[in-house]
Amino acid sequence: MGEFLVKAKRPSRVSIAGPEVPMEMMSRFPRCAAMAWRNLLFLLLLVMLSPPLQAEVSAHLSSSSVALDELFTLTIVIRGQNDATPELSKLQEHFEIQGQAHQQSVSIINGQVSQQRQLRLTLLPKHLGQIEIPPIQVGSETSQPLSLEVSESAAATSAEADSQAFIELQVDHDSAYPQQEIILTVRLLMAEGVRGEQLSAPQANLSDTVIRQLSSNRSHTRRDGIEYQLVEQRYSVFAYQPGELKLGGVKFRGSNGGSQSIFNWLQNPQAQGLSARRVLRVVSDDVAVMIRSIPATFTGKHWLPAKNLQIVENGAGNNESVISGKPLQRQIMLFADGLTTAQLPNLEFELPTGLKQYPDRPQSQETPSPSGISASRTLSLTLIGSEAGEYELPPIEIPWWNTETDQQEIARLPRRKIRVLAASGTPSPLPSTAPGSPTPQEEAEPERPAVAAETNASGYTWLLWLLWLLWLLAIGWLATLGAWYLSQRRHPAQKPANAPAVPPTAPPPSEEQLLQQLLNAYRQRDREAARIAWLRWGEAQWPEQPPSNLNRLGKRCKPAVSAAINALDRTFYAPQADDAWMDYDPEQLLKPHSRKAAEQKQEAALVPLNP
Repeated sequence: MGEFLVKAKRPSRVSIAGPEVPMEMMSRFPRCAAMAWRNLLFLLLLVMLSPPLQAEVSAHLSSSSVALDELFTLTIVIRGQNDATPELSKLQEHFEIQGQAHQQSVSIINGQVSQQRQLRLTLLPKHLGQIEIPPIQVGSETSQPLSLEVSESAAATSAEADSQAFIELQVDHDSAYPQQEIILTVRLLMAEGVRGEQLSAPQANLSDTVIRQLSSNRSHTRRDGIEYQLVEQRYSVFAYQPGELKLGGVKFRGSNGGSQSIFNWLQNPQAQGLSARRVLRVVSDDVAVMIRSIPATFTGKHWLPAKNLQIVENGAGNNESVISGKPLQRQIMLFADGLTTAQLPNLEFELPTGLKQYPDRPQSQETPSPSGISASRTLSLTLIGSEAGEYELPPIEIPWWNTETDQQEIARLPRRKIRVLAASGTPSPLPSTAPGSPTPQEEAEPERPAVAAETNASGYTWLLWLLWLLWLLAIGWLATLGAWYLSQRRHPAQKPANAPAVPPTAPPPSEEQLLQQLLNAYRQRDREAARIAWLRWGEAQWPEQPPSNLNRLGKRCKPAVSAAINALDRTFYAPQADDAWMDYDPEQLLKPHSRKAAEQKQEAALVPLNP
């Protein structure tokens, strides 16, 4: 009975914050952990105590013959203790390294520890023929030499391969002048399944040739019934010396076949067979442009070949008047299509004696577009007249060569006349007349016979008494006026209740009203109303010295507000309509100004506690 009870007894269980675990299983955990530690220590001791194997370097190819446009793999295996980096400089003389992959492993066989490193190189041949791959140096060890046969690709000579990817170059002029803008269009057409992003920039054979990219677009097109991916890039080309200009050398490298990109495939060469993907290398043909010499008939100081060139003025109008000593703003703008800002000349002119000018730093701007480069230069200056009189501002003429009509033209700013008025309290200088010349009054009066002058003493006496009488009356009137003024101060008169009220003067518009005027002008797309609203807003901000134009207003504002004002100001002088000024929101721009003005008014209204 006792033996039955012992056999029927259930093993005790231990619960540790979860399901019950048998005590026997718990007792096995320390034994397993101890065994794992012993195995790890034994492995480490074995690695340290076992004699290292002799280092060895070997290499093998994925194929002994490839096509010129075919990728293959060279695997370099390094066994033993050799941490040196393989020397690949000689290998790069014959091949382009498209990708690298590294792998390292440690194995123990019969107590022997072996280390192994693998370097897989994805290569592309540079030329045809039998290529001897030299031994690869890795530290003090080298691999065996290898041989590779590189043949012409069978598909490279077929029309189908030629239609996989090709490059077209086109220029808008077969001949041009030095510094004339030439538009070069580069088109890359790729058939479906061709991938690649490496499209190089065009090259020029003439030195000092400037090439600047204008745009890059992607689309699809169809040629001979085949659907192509189209990459179109446009460039501005400026040649600075005569001769035959050759543009070309545009290279493209891509691949065809497979469903993944070439970059992902190069990182994992074993993802698919090498024969399923070939590298496409395309080089464009050259296009020639004859650069002629500057025409001998051009008479300008600066050679300016452009599609269009205009000069406009803002500020000083014809016959405008200004008080002596007061500034007069003048703004001259030069616009050109087909020129860069570096080609635009400086605006220089002389002023007559009596006028002084204080120019600001010229502002230049360039705008690239698919049709070419447009440049502008703005000169703002202040004129001050030191003497009263009429002055004539000389005209400004800029000769330039019209590349559309192939003839010289002149951009002209006509002469201006301004009047400088004498300051308050300063008599205007009378026009000088030559001695003996008749005055205007003398010319207007007809000739009369000479009459002898007669004097009368009694007449003079009567006139003297009349002057004394008028003097006494004036003194009496002034005395009466003074007495009335004193009495009014001592006993002020009560204003009758039914007296008519004097109409108050209209208060200046508030910030909200000015902002509403701006918003209405922008919503109605009325740039003239917007200009007036901005100037009224500026007058409210600086009442003592209100800005006279948008240019001066923009200089006083923060950059965000100044950008909106300058965008509107440019529309009045730009050769073409520009709606960029409507992209700005006056309400968002002027919120900080309105908030700051309200805080200043609130601070001014607070009475200090301890005056």
